[in-house]
Amino acid sequence: MNISRFRSCQYGYILLKNVLKTSAPQRQSHVVSYRVPPPPHSKATKVGAVAVGGAMWWIVNIYRRLFPTG
Repeated sequence: MNISRFRSCQYGYILLKNVLKTSAPQRQSHVVSYRVPPPPHSKATKVGAVAVGGAMWWIVNIYRRLFPTG
């Protein structure tokens, strides 16, 4: 079969495109066969997170007292 003649008609082109699409290998980059757990947080990271959270709490409460929304 001559592919150039087959591609010349619209229906033949659509069929050929579908055949090529189905014969192509499927990408499976989103499939993960194994899961590596993340490393545990260090003590310094936890202490830093608590300090940042406390500072944010103080900033928000001071801001609310300075600029009440009524």
